[in-house]
Amino acid sequence: MFSKPFRLVLFISLMIFLMTACLTPTEIATLSPQTVTRLPATKIPPSSTITPVPPTRTIVPIPPTSISTDTPIPTNTPVATANVTPTLTGTPLVSDQVTICPGAPAISINRNAWVQVSLRPPISNNVRSEPGLQAEKIGRLNPGETVWTVDGPRCADGYTWWFVRRLDGLEGWTAEGDAADYWLLQPFDAFFYDTVIQSSTSKFVLNGGQKYRIIMSGTYRLWVPEQWTAQGVCIRGKSELRPMFPSPLRTNGPVGADPYYRFARPFYGACEKILDSSETISAMMFSLDGGKSYSLPIPIIAEYREDHTYKYAVIGQGYPLKVMLDDAVLNDNYGQIIIIVEETD
Repeated sequence: MFSKPFRLVLFISLMIFLMTACLTPTEIATLSPQTVTRLPATKIPPSSTITPVPPTRTIVPIPPTSISTDTPIPTNTPVATANVTPTLTGTPLVSDQVTICPGAPAISINRNAWVQVSLRPPISNNVRSEPGLQAEKIGRLNPGETVWTVDGPRCADGYTWWFVRRLDGLEGWTAEGDAADYWLLQPFDAFFYDTVIQSSTSKFVLNGGQKYRIIMSGTYRLWVPEQWTAQGVCIRGKSELRPMFPSPLRTNGPVGADPYYRFARPFYGACEKILDSSETISAMMFSLDGGKSYSLPIPIIAEYREDHTYKYAVIGQGYPLKVMLDDAVLNDNYGQIIIIVEETD
């Protein structure tokens, strides 16, 4: 029925099938040429659902710091300590939370403000090198004088002390008052007049019949910058490099005038060191009648002052004080004038 070769092949195939069916899975794996990866010994029941778990992140609290995170923090940066001169920056030497000093009245003035030495009683204020009664006396502030508070307050020896600067440059520590009286007061009024604008007005009315002292201090310029540096220009008088109180948002340069006096000007022509007397009249004017009329005021001491500070005695007329510059073209000016109004007896 079948040939011998065919029956032999059929017999060998049957024997291989019977032998393979009796082998275990592990024994079958050894016969395969492929690499088998072993599973872990732990078995997971078929009904279990495997949910991936994200890694746990440990959050370490960071202590608060005053350094901005936007600014890189330098490391191992050497700090120079030699030949360092401390400078005043207007930062208080003690906390702003100081509201009263033991033995002194409550603090009534502010740092970075104009204050006036009281006229009642008419006693001068001592200026000292440090806050305290034992510090060296370096000057005096007369009754009615106005000064700028640069720093403070400091408590010492039963007084509140302020570091002040006078318009002529005197600066040091002075006391605000004692338990009975204030010696430093807010002035009646103080404001700036920028010479790039037509006029400026005080905040308060000068009462009719009341005596006042007006203080004007500062320097300004009436000529464009090119006129100070152009070829062939001579500077008559002695100009100064910058205004005492520069105009904001403008390029400031040489100045030659103050509230009362013109002390320098550019001139095309023969170079002379001094100004002719006809050129020394300042163009600063003020009005006491609400702007109806203006006049060139004459200071109490009617002569040129190197500190560019002048005092005027006036009587109020029931209007605010108005100050203006008699100049047809204002956009080439710069420099501000501080105007302080004080009541007097």
